[in-house]
Amino acid sequence: MAAPSIVLIGNLVAMGSPLGLLCLRVVVASFIASGFAAPSAQQARHLLLPAPSHRCHECEYVVAEEDRGHSDGDKQTIADCFCAKPKSLLFRCKVAHKIKAIKVKYEKIVKQASNAIIVKKDLHVDRPVPSSNTRTHREPSILSHVEDSKIPKRDQEKDDIISKILQYNEAEDDRTVLSIVGLGGSGKTTLAKHICHDYKIKEHFKEMIFWVYVSQDFDVDKLIGRLFETIVRKKSNLQVEQNMPREISNKLGGKKFLLVLDDAWHRAKRGWEQFMVNLKSGAPGSKILLTTRDLKVAEIVKSRHIFELGMLSEDESWSLFLKSSGCVEEDLGFQYIEVGKEILNRCSGVPLAIRTLGGILSENKEISIRCKGLVTFPESIGKLRKLRTLELNYADDLESLPQSIGDCQDLQSLILYPCRKIREIPGTICKIKNLRALHISECSFLKQFPSEFTGVFSNLQTINLANATQFQELPSTLSCPLLCTLDLSRTKVTMLPPWVTTIGTLECINLEFCFKLVELPKGIGSLKRLAVLNIKGCSKLRCVPSGIGKLTRLTQLGLFVVGCGRDDARISELENLDRLSGKLEIRNLKYLKDPCDAKKACLKQKNGIKTLVLDWSLDKEEKELASDVEQEQGVLSALEPPSQIESLKIKGYQGPCLPRWLMEQIGHLTSLESLDLVYCGALAELPEGIGQLSALRRLFIQGCPALQCLPQSIQRLTALQSLVIAECRALASRYKQGVGPEWHLISHIPFVRIS
Repeated sequence: MAAPSIVLIGNLVAMGSPLGLLCLRVVVASFIASGFAAPSAQQARHLLLPAPSHRCHECEYVVAEEDRGHSDGDKQTIADCFCAKPKSLLFRCKVAHKIKAIKVKYEKIVKQASNAIIVKKDLHVDRPVPSSNTRTHREPSILSHVEDSKIPKRDQEKDDIISKILQYNEAEDDRTVLSIVGLGGSGKTTLAKHICHDYKIKEHFKEMIFWVYVSQDFDVDKLIGRLFETIVRKKSNLQVEQNMPREISNKLGGKKFLLVLDDAWHRAKRGWEQFMVNLKSGAPGSKILLTTRDLKVAEIVKSRHIFELGMLSEDESWSLFLKSSGCVEEDLGFQYIEVGKEILNRCSGVPLAIRTLGGILSENKEISIRCKGLVTFPESIGKLRKLRTLELNYADDLESLPQSIGDCQDLQSLILYPCRKIREIPGTICKIKNLRALHISECSFLKQFPSEFTGVFSNLQTINLANATQFQELPSTLSCPLLCTLDLSRTKVTMLPPWVTTIGTLECINLEFCFKLVELPKGIGSLKRLAVLNIKGCSKLRCVPSGIGKLTRLTQLGLFVVGCGRDDARISELENLDRLSGKLEIRNLKYLKDPCDAKKACLKQKNGIKTLVLDWSLDKEEKELASDVEQEQGVLSALEPPSQIESLKIKGYQGPCLPRWLMEQIGHLTSLESLDLVYCGALAELPEGIGQLSALRRLFIQGCPALQCLPQSIQRLTALQSLVIAECRALASRYKQGVGPEWHLISHIPFVRIS
């Protein structure tokens, strides 16, 4: 069974003193990418969250627990409130906007957790949170164990509630309801647990203390089933539904009981009345204790007593933090205390947030960091020998990492996103042999790796330099035998070093919008496991190397450039790439002389391609070739797209007419939403069947001076939302808005621009 994980996402500063190390260990979250793959939304969970609200009652602190080893679906979450924005330090804590419900065995989870903790904020607590709760309704752990309270304020509130529970008034009915109301994380459930474990309550109600978890997914029949299982101690799914109320009544008949209804959200009065009728058989003095975040719920169930829990004061928060962390105030320096209290002030007095931060310290967890406003990073980071993940987000003023980072021998993930002023990565990073993921994205000043960045990275699986817009080249020699992902998108790399083609484990090479890239390594066809070779937007790429057709696992290519050299790939190499999907642009079609070669590309069979660009134009630097009209017509005819194509662009084509699949058989393109015809100088007519394109929403025509008119059937394109005509003099005159002789054919289109 995999250990549960607890994830904390927040932003705090690390100081250069030992205090910085303390803050680092307290506030940071660590993620371990499962299977050592690149972090994903499910694995890393390090999204940037909304800024904090100034109204603390709208903030929630969320600790999300995920036990992936359970097959019975026993997965829960724990939610509470946390908000951080210290005035004396250059940092803030980010938190997210959804609460999740409370997990049963919290103490056990905390001890087992090896990952991180999430702090979420700006949460509207009166909004129900989508939940997949499957918490056991008998809650055996809640009624079998509870740790001692560390909050004097809650002890006093507990005594007040117990006195009301034990109080008997003959005027009261057989089931008096008391409610505990408070924000998530304020300690409602914990307080109810302590009440159930109080010796006076146990003595008064004997064995008749029951606990039912309600949740926001209120269903009367299911709730009665939970009540049945709790009281009768039998499985409800094995019982006749009509018999359960009778058995509940028999069990409670003439006996005083205490029933806790935990985490109630339902506001419909009728639903509660249908449920409460099952509790009438109890003896006078029976009590129902309900916990809820919503005062309205407490009123609907006709609570005789309502106890609203407040948040802890500054002194109470500090006291709880010391008890939870095991720290002794006398042993802490002035700076420790000052910063510690600043942090706790932003917890808004929420007990669970404070306990969690204290728990991190007491258990010495492995950590990562997310922060904003960080100017310097402490050399003491090297003392964190067990640090597995270091994550710096939005440290916009940080220019470098300390050399001591190389001493973090257990570091597996280094994530900088975005640290815009980072200019270099310390050479000592080469000492970290356990490094598995290196993410340095949106670092605008980083140009290259240090000269020491050589040798063998035996565990490195991900290199992500996306949006490092000044990065120019990878080291000429490097060994990463387990590398799976190489992301250099939007960098200034001009070519890939030869060692890239020797890594048989590579599955993804992302070079999207590398405007300086001029060539790919010749041996790229040897990367048999490659599924993504994204070269979309590489405008200076001169050709694709021969052998690309061997990459039969490719699902994403983005661009194919027809070359004229002996070592360049022929377009027929696309034949076996049947898994291609998304967008495919085929450029430099002027170099394609043989329509039969184009036919072998089998584009029609590649149903995953949704956007196709066929481009005959050449770069400005290349010599313009004379057009062979018959040849171009044959090539376009052979490059018929799949029938499910959604967007088609034809650029630089010099034939006078379109191929048969566009003229006579256009009706089979039932999914086509966008059609672009750009600089097709000799094109004289459009297909009359264009009116059959029921899905067409956009038609763009530019630089087609030979076109004299649009098909009459264009008026049948009721889905067409946009028509743009540019650099087409005859069309501009004929369809001029309001005055053109055939303006009426296109006047139904919402957006028309003719220039």
